[in-house]
Amino acid sequence: PALRHLAGAAGPPRCDDRYLQLVRRYLARTRRARADRAARRRTLADHLVPQHSRQHLAEEGLRPVFTGIIEDLGTVSEIASLEQGKHLSVDTVLPVSEISIGDSITINGACMTVTEIDPRGFSVDVSAESLRCTTLGDLRAGDRVNLERSMRLGDRLGGHIVSGHVDGVGRVESVRPEGESWVYRFAVAPELARVMVEKGSVAVDGISLTCFNCGETTFDVAVISHTHQVTTLGTRGAGAGVNIENDTLGKYVARLIEPMLSRPG
Repeated sequence: PALRHLAGAAGPPRCDDRYLQLVRRYLARTRRARADRAARRRTLADHLVPQHSRQHLAEEGLRPVFTGIIEDLGTVSEIASLEQGKHLSVDTVLPVSEISIGDSITINGACMTVTEIDPRGFSVDVSAESLRCTTLGDLRAGDRVNLERSMRLGDRLGGHIVSGHVDGVGRVESVRPEGESWVYRFAVAPELARVMVEKGSVAVDGISLTCFNCGETTFDVAVISHTHQVTTLGTRGAGAGVNIENDTLGKYVARLIEPMLSRPG
């Protein structure tokens, strides 16, 4: 109202000292309001999911969520056998100061819980079930692995919603260049292929990709040069095993319609 009063009925506001003072006050209040809103969002995010801690998520009844956008290509530094499972140590350039014991990190798409932290990276315990259902049991010291920390409230969803729960293991059937990208064909079990849809989402070793040419036991993905360079796909040739996670939404839809399809008539 004060600005409108200064403007008067005849035209734009006069650039006198009082007008400039009011403009400065208005801009200052606007900046403070924006800063306060941003601070409240950060506080809420830290309160709900502080440092994406798996322990905190469990306490709140929430599950860690990933995006399929790989943050780092880590290196397996050590593997030790447990009574039932393996102890896996990974070197990474991810800031260790931002990783806590209990955090969730996907290793080649499989959600693991951080059990130890050292200056070079972190360690996880891989259960016997995870070894049976993923390719983690095939890892050797020196192997590169895709790493992604779980999302925090307010983060951008760059890929698609990935749970880190691997549905099965697929195999690279073929790789062929196509312009500046590569087309990978993967062979999977029929129960995995059944959920895939043309131009839908799929996570391969934790990488969010778009599938096409979906068949009864195969599907294709196109991998751009950047993804080829910064993920394990650059080293995956024909016959290599990969972890497959189907789109969460597709799995729920399939589960809902299965009873309908099985009804007679």
